[in-house]
Amino acid sequence: MISWVFDRNGQLIDCAVNQRVASTPLKVGSDNPVYAIAAGEEKVFAILGALRSKMINGLITNEYTAERLLSID
Repeated sequence: MISWVFDRNGQLIDCAVNQRVASTPLKVGSDNPVYAIAAGEEKVFAILGALRSKMINGLITNEYTAERLLSID
């Protein structure tokens, strides 16, 4: 997920950054465990997008970030 730009729903954004990303392409809905480690107010919507799109199926975070994620519709 490093360097990819996606919205709060997990949809990749058509932008110059994504056209130049050299990291592995994102895979959605993996049967294997895919964990993210992220926390903080500035990461909330990125984490939300990754969860909604099923790019990740496990999350390690802190209590504040978890509460913020659960409070968003």
